[in-house]
Amino acid sequence: MKVEVELSPHGELRCWFPSDSAVAGYHVDIPPTTGGLELLIDVLTRRSQSRQTTGMKGQPTQFDIEKAVKEFQKKPKILDGVNISEIAEEIEI
Repeated sequence: MKVEVELSPHGELRCWFPSDSAVAGYHVDIPPTTGGLELLIDVLTRRSQSRQTTGMKGQPTQFDIEKAVKEFQKKPKILDGVNISEIAEEIEI
């Protein structure tokens, strides 16, 4: 299913979902971060696998995007087996 991605005026990835018989077209803004890119790839992958409707993983609402970004930010960041989130807290960055 078709999705258009562009850069928003605020520097975010704007993902446009076309209208269907039940819902008008709309967009969500995804932050241009590692978590945001992972989320965008997940949305596009799920969307290519089956028909999606608003609120499903392949066609999320802005609320879904914000929730996913917050969950990603809470996860510890691991790099080569080292928890860099803990190190960042220790050196206060």
